[in-house]
Amino acid sequence: MYRLVLILLQDFPEFLVIQSFKLIEELPDNFIQLKNMILSAYPQNIPLPNPYNDDRDLEKEYQSVPPIRSHFSSPAEEKNIPALLVQYLNSQDD
Repeated sequence: MYRLVLILLQDFPEFLVIQSFKLIEELPDNFIQLKNMILSAYPQNIPLPNPYNDDRDLEKEYQSVPPIRSHFSSPAEEKNIPALLVQYLNSQDD
């Protein structure tokens, strides 16, 4: 499994970026290293910032949000969590 994720990370990082929410959601909690590998993916067209350089020239490039093709709020909606949260917050106002 690690080899497959490494190949995807090296050759197709955009796939991992787009599918990261769904992949992380499906992995068990004890697969920490695999989750970290998936979360370390970044699109190839975005340069990584230099932590030792305080140059702010690349701020515009970091404003764009990568595409996410999974509906990450669907598990919460299946369990009716948004309605329960609204109900809880309304009860705290009293």
